[in-house]
Amino acid sequence: WGTADILLVYAVSSVSVFPHYQAYFNMWAGGPGNGHRHLLDSNLDWGQDLKWLKKYMDEAGIEDVGLAYFGHVDPGIYGIRYHVVGERPTSGDIAVSANYLNGLPYLITYGDRPTRIMPGAFRWLHQYKAKANVGHSILLYSIPPAENWQPQQ
Repeated sequence: WGTADILLVYAVSSVSVFPHYQAYFNMWAGGPGNGHRHLLDSNLDWGQDLKWLKKYMDEAGIEDVGLAYFGHVDPGIYGIRYHVVGERPTSGDIAVSANYLNGLPYLITYGDRPTRIMPGAFRWLHQYKAKANVGHSILLYSIPPAENWQPQQ
């Protein structure tokens, strides 16, 4: 590879992440879809992808979502119908910030009451494949009803 080739690849990869520039990671780091494996907290997720979650929900016909996102703004401001989820496994459409999936503790302050998120609280989701990575910071899962759950490996 020559210098011009590398600069072209860099330029294309930078532009391709539009409008989610905060989630940019080059291809050697795994690209924006894998950035949460390298950095967490405010490096990646400030709750900036709530508007993209609402857009995804509208396009996919999702009316209500189990939600644990890393931020303090009430998702209802964006028109998101949600219920807060925590460490107990639950079924349905579940949207969780990459921070929580990777074990970062925090305190959810939106919803009916504060909910403490402990390290590893969403370990139960690791057995499922996300159906979407919204804005590269919120992963969306479609979890089957409890009687179909498989034990964690």
